[in-house]
Amino acid sequence: MAIDLEYFVETTTNQNVICTLQLSCASRDMVIDCLRIQFGVVKKYIQPMFRSSAITKVLHGCEQDLIILKTNFNLSIVNSMDTAKVEMLLLDKIEMPGLKMLSVKYLHGLEMDKEYQTSEWRLRPLPKAMLEYARCDSLNLLLIYLNILKAIPITKVRDIVSSNLKTALKNNKQQAQLIKGICPNKGASDS
Repeated sequence: MAIDLEYFVETTTNQNVICTLQLSCASRDMVIDCLRIQFGVVKKYIQPMFRSSAITKVLHGCEQDLIILKTNFNLSIVNSMDTAKVEMLLLDKIEMPGLKMLSVKYLHGLEMDKEYQTSEWRLRPLPKAMLEYARCDSLNLLLIYLNILKAIPITKVRDIVSSNLKTALKNNKQQAQLIKGICPNKGASDS
């Protein structure tokens, strides 16, 4: 399941407020209006999906999104994979690639339109073009994830993960979660 957010920064409190939550899976794409959704609905329907270890949650450059989900809805994500960090590990780079760059690389040259990235997401009703933009961000993220899995031999992923394990664990807990997601059988007996 791919997850993306559109949000704004409340200037008086300096807090990020989620406007839409986009979810894409094999069978459908959803754009959820987070300005109108009730906490009980989030707790009943979204929280179980996010906490399920059976579902891989795919995000891109997700550190801020994870904080925003926690502060807005008290949501934590289990079994997540950050496509930006995977690409950084694979290429041994320190700069984070954008989703647009990954779409060109993994979606056969598709250049994502990022026109609405900094739009006024509090606007209601959202114009169809903004809804489509939001839907396509999570859908393309899911497709990028599937193509990364197809394009990279698991042996290469495990080699890269193994060589970066100590650095990832020291620098970032989210990277450590990423490594566990890529290489779930990595344990004390693996050297």
